[in-house]
Amino acid sequence: MNVLPRSSRNTEVSLSQVLQQTGTCLTQLSEKILDLEHTIWGVPTSLGEHVTHANALQALDFMKQATDDLAGLLERLGNAVPPAFAISESDVITPMKLEILRQVISTNANDLNAVENHMEKQEVELF
Repeated sequence: MNVLPRSSRNTEVSLSQVLQQTGTCLTQLSEKILDLEHTIWGVPTSLGEHVTHANALQALDFMKQATDDLAGLLERLGNAVPPAFAISESDVITPMKLEILRQVISTNANDLNAVENHMEKQEVELF
């Protein structure tokens, strides 16, 4: 897939690629959720905080399972869509809030490792 510069407003991208790359993003998000679960599990707590941590872990576990299911669904949909079917990048990808996710989703699969490495170093500002 050839991705044109962002300045081109009518860039067409393969729907199959978008779905598969979105599934990959969700899989990576799921791995981060698992890391959070492990971090929470390892934090020492006072006696009264055990229930709070258990509830947080259950919520994270549900998020991880849902993320895994959605990732699998999008990847299977991506495999089912004909590769020639294209969509407007400006309508689908450009409105996303996080630039790094736009890059991952619109990037050629061969370039994905470079973007993943860059993604690990990104910080998200909290308001």
